[in-house]
This record gives sequence, structure tokens and C-alpha cells, in this order.
Amino acid sequence: MTAGFRRHVGLFSAVMLIAGSMIGSGIFIVPAEMVRTGTTGGFLLLGWGLTAVLTIFAGLSYGELAGIFPRAWGQYTYLREIYGPLTGFLYGWTFFTFIECGTIAAVAAGFGKYLGTFVPWVSDAHWLLGPFKVPALQISASIAVGPYDLGLTSA
Repeated sequence: MTAGFRRHVGLFSAVMLIAGSMIGSGIFIVPAEMVRTGTTGGFLLLGWGLTAVLTIFAGLSYGELAGIFPRAWGQYTYLREIYGPLTGFLYGWTFFTFIECGTIAAVAAGFGKYLGTFVPWVSDAHWLLGPFKVPALQISASIAVGPYDLGLTSA
């Protein structure tokens, strides 16, 4: 056996990579909002159970796609091969400009929210710019969006 770096990802490493990329900071932010919306812990457990089933289906689907298209590049390759090069191109640029940036912004927002626990100056109540009041927009008789306070906080 040769010494040095082996190009191999075992089952445990693969599971840990996927778990780490999926859990992220959302586990600290989302459950509180889910309990506020659903009003019970059972609602939260039901949501997690449904998400677990969907995640298993997605993992099995990607496993099949990886067997059919054994090249690297993941979703880009699958979309390009199945739907054509334009779809792959659009996904690649959408991922680069919006999806990955949104993920980084969500992690930063979570970090800022929880940093305020240890550093009081960093909080949602400490406005650096604003707040600018945006009135509620009535979509229909039962659906309204807003009102919002927009601006920049230290968090």
C-alpha cells in the first residue's frame, strides 16, 4: 500500500458530508419559527419526518443519476444531460449568483442573530440604517404581505 492521500470517500464520510451541508445553521433558526407557526412540538416532528422521507427520496434519486452519469459535476451534469445544455448553463449561473449567495447570507444572518446573545451591541434592535417602514400589501381578502421594517442592523 502506498503512503499519502487516497482518493476515496467511504460511506461514513459521505454521510457526514451530506449531513453537514444539509443541517447548516438552519437547525438553530427554523425550529422556533416552525413551533410558532404550528403551535405544537408535534407539528415540528411531523415536519422533520416529512423532510426525512423527502431527503431519502432525493438521495436515492441522486444515487440513480450518479450511476447513469458517472462523471463529476453533480446537478449541473444531470440537468445538462437530461434537459440539454441551456438548462445546465442556466442552473450553473443561477447557483453561482443566487443559490450559493443565499446560503451564505442565511448562515451570516444566523451567526449575527446568535452573536447578539454574547455581544449585546450586535442585535436586531440596533439599527445602523433605517428602519424604513413598508406598509402591508393586501393580496386578497385573507392574504396580506407585511408590514416590514427594512434597514441594516448590526446583527
